[in-house]
Amino acid sequence: MSDKEKPEDYDVGYKRPPKHTRFKKGQSGNKKGRPKGSRNMTSILAEVMAQKVMIKINGRKKLVPLREAWAHQLGAAALRGNVREQIALMKALHDYVPAALEPENAPPTKIVVNFVDSNEEMLVERFKREEEEERAVLEKETREEAELNARWRATGIDDE
Repeated sequence: MSDKEKPEDYDVGYKRPPKHTRFKKGQSGNKKGRPKGSRNMTSILAEVMAQKVMIKINGRKKLVPLREAWAHQLGAAALRGNVREQIALMKALHDYVPAALEPENAPPTKIVVNFVDSNEEMLVERFKREEEEERAVLEKETREEAELNARWRATGIDDE
């Protein structure tokens, strides 16, 4: 029996579905499919991050894309000492501007930031004072214990 003489049902097998169940020419297997005009999360986020927002820089209002405002806010929070924001800033720099992390590529700038405000100064002073008081109490207790041990040894009484 030659290939031309084989019956139609003989073609059915591994990777050979019956002809009547195969996709028709020009027709997809997913009839409903993705609706035209639907957007994925990437396109939605890109659109949101491109929206213009008003921010204040050095006392002047400026209209910038949301992604730029986010970068300003992230940098300001990182400079204030927020560790999570510092990590997020470093990750963003690593992902988007890897050359900015290289010391030889950094532009020569001088940044002066005052991290401590008056409330923080008071808290730091209070913490130092309490730490000194605790140290003094501990030293006094250690001296008193040493004196008691010396007296006990002087009596000559054994623990047993």
